[in-house]
Amino acid sequence: MLNMPVQIRLTSSVESVRASLEPYVGWIEQTIGVPLSETLTLEVDSNPGDAIAEELLEGLLLPSATKERNRSWRTLIEGWSLPPGLSPRIAASTQRERKPNAPPFYVWEVDWQDCPVALRLRGLNRWVVSVKVPTVFPPTDSPVIAPMTSEHWFIAHREDAAKVLLRRQQVQDRMERYLESFARSGSAASAV
Repeated sequence: MLNMPVQIRLTSSVESVRASLEPYVGWIEQTIGVPLSETLTLEVDSNPGDAIAEELLEGLLLPSATKERNRSWRTLIEGWSLPPGLSPRIAASTQRERKPNAPPFYVWEVDWQDCPVALRLRGLNRWVVSVKVPTVFPPTDSPVIAPMTSEHWFIAHREDAAKVLLRRQQVQDRMERYLESFARSGSAASAV
C-alpha cells in the first residue's frame, strides 16, 4: 500500500518526450551538432535499438522476423554510440517459434528500452538519435499506452529528417518482402 499522496496528471506527448529527453539534451545536441530547436522529432513504428540489443546479447536465438528486421537495420547502421555513463536497459522475454516439420523451440525477443542511442546511418552526414520514450502509470510502472502504439522516436537535424524516414522505409520494404516469401514457404509469418 502506498502511504504517500500521488498526483496524477495527464500530459501531452510533447511534455512527456521533453521530460524523458531532459537528462540527455546536451549529449543529443553535441551528437547531432545543432541545438534541439534545430532538429525534428519523428515518431516511427520500428526501433533500430533492437539491432544494437542483438549485437550486445550475441548468442541469443531470436525470432526469425526479429533477426531479419535487425539485419535490415544493420545494413543501414554504420556506427552507434551511447550517452556516457549509462547502462542500456533491454527487455528480454522468451517465446516459442515454429518451423515446418520441426518441433517448436524457444527464442528470445529483445526490446531496447529508454536509453537513447546515436546512429550513423548510411548516406547521412550527421548522426541521428533513436529513443524509446517510456510512458508509465505510477506506482506500478504499468504502461499507459497500448502495446501496439508507437513510442519510438528519431531525433534528426531538420535537413536529414526526410532521409531518415526514407531509411526507415527501406527496412519496412525489406521486411515486407521477407514476410511475403516466408509465408509462401509454408510457415506462419509474424507481424513486424
